[in-house]
Amino acid sequence: MADYCTLEDLKKVGLSEKKIIQLTNDGKADTINEGVLTGCIAAAKTMIDGFAVVKYSAAMPFDPVPGQIKTITAILTKYFLYEFASAVDEKIQKLYDGQMALLRKLSTGTFKLLDVQDKKVKSDGVTFTQKKPTDRAFHPSKLGAF
Repeated sequence: MADYCTLEDLKKVGLSEKKIIQLTNDGKADTINEGVLTGCIAAAKTMIDGFAVVKYSAAMPFDPVPGQIKTITAILTKYFLYEFASAVDEKIQKLYDGQMALLRKLSTGTFKLLDVQDKKVKSDGVTFTQKKPTDRAFHPSKLGAF
């Protein structure tokens, strides 16, 4: 499965390696806390998948990952890193709010992914239901009048 976000993607949205080290560590460490970073990326991926599955379920998991998804993942990861460090400011909050609005548009179909083909889910034409005759809204005796 392809990664939704890499260190290079995070750099593209304005996070230097030094800043990631600061955000992922409580103390004076000189390396990235991989556990924290991986957790933030996973949280972003899960959020994106929750919105994307509405319109792109047949194309998921994304492989290759569309460029738009990589960017959204990087920005959401940036937010989660700042949130982990309790350093969310107005600018970071606005970035997050913008990406959430974009994800809502993605789920309604008003924002489309450029790199994803609309795949149709194959079906054999059979539909199953758990409805019973007692679930009817109108009794057959009443329908006879029509």
